[in-house]
Amino acid sequence: MLRGQEPRPLHADDGGDRCYAPDAGRAIALLMTAQLQASTSLLSALQLLVRRMINVAYLDPAEWGDHESLDPEKRKHKSPLSTAVVAAFDEATVGWNNALYAALLIAPPSVAAKIPELDREVDRLMDLAVGRTWTKTEFRQQRVDLGRLAADYLRLARSLAGLPDIELPSIWTWDSSNGTAPGHQDAESGSF
Repeated sequence: MLRGQEPRPLHADDGGDRCYAPDAGRAIALLMTAQLQASTSLLSALQLLVRRMINVAYLDPAEWGDHESLDPEKRKHKSPLSTAVVAAFDEATVGWNNALYAALLIAPPSVAAKIPELDREVDRLMDLAVGRTWTKTEFRQQRVDLGRLAADYLRLARSLAGLPDIELPSIWTWDSSNGTAPGHQDAESGSF
């Protein structure tokens, strides 16, 4: 049918799908944009959560109580610093979960399948972070796998959005190890 022509009447049992091509194109573009925004939000929430997790990893667990408990009596912080650090960590955890659910709602199946992998690795790191006091080098080594999983997620999301592939083995700029234990050549830069 050409623009300006009247379509023939449709009857309930005719079946078939009809749509105006520019509207379909706009809908696809909006969906792709929303999917990219959800992936961006997820990776941004991950960045903030990891930053807050690092701060927790540097605390002495004895200073801030039982991290698993929602009971305020068991979460008695012994210093104002630990109170602030743990509160920021809790808030970042909520942000991560919100971004995770938003991405799962809109991501294509192959991208959505990567999200539980990321979340399991985040959970593993959280357990480590709260278990003892870490040094920068020690906790950085623990984050290598998360950086690589996040890079895989990013590259897949780009690919499905029709963007060209990029060489990105990890989202951590300091991880230049290509599959071996990370080098710590830029420990002074403060990047994580």
